[in-house]
Amino acid sequence: MKLGAKLQETIAELEAANIKGLAAQATADMTKIKAERDHFRIFLDNIREDFSATIKSGRVPMTKITESRHTDWLEKVSGSIDAPHQDLWNQFVSFFKTEALRVNVNNEHDGVGKHSWTTISVAPVKPGTRDGSFGGKRTVI
Repeated sequence: MKLGAKLQETIAELEAANIKGLAAQATADMTKIKAERDHFRIFLDNIREDFSATIKSGRVPMTKITESRHTDWLEKVSGSIDAPHQDLWNQFVSFFKTEALRVNVNNEHDGVGKHSWTTISVAPVKPGTRDGSFGGKRTVI
């Protein structure tokens, strides 16, 4: 076998291995994205179910989120239109909007810089207004 043919064979083998490696990486990436998406879908579904049950029992719903994975994501989706998994957030907000409620997202802290968290709450839409916002909070509608 001539050296040129051997080199060509080696390059072909490397390219085939690289393609297989890229396909494996793409599969791993998609698996990770799906798992992350499922995580946030379940997170929002649990809040929605809890808020619905709380309202039906005659109480005012509010949840405190301390896990940084959730607080960081909420910061992105509630203040943007193209954050990762934005459609999940939009569906969450739309559910409450159809129930004549607005979603409030607030970043809060202990005042001394040691602890911070995010709260999510809902409030009834004020009659005669588009979103019922009373000001002072980041309102998502």
